Amino acid sequence: MVTLSPVLVTPNQDCQYKLEVDASQFSIEAILWQRDPANAKKLRAVGYYFAILLPMEKNYKVFN
Repeated sequence: MVTLSPVLVTPNQDCQYKLEVDASQFSIEAILWQRDPANAKKLRAVGYYFAILLPMEKNYKVFN
């Protein structure tokens, strides 16, 4: 999923959201998905975040 350019949709307040996050020693990523009203099994990207950690941020534990 992340290998393709995401096409973001406008959020619909009446549909459910799903948040996926990932953290490694080098970066933090998150994608906010929303269920498609026409097909409840399909998720569409509403927003995403990616950041590369600075050297001082790499000293923190993942759970902090």
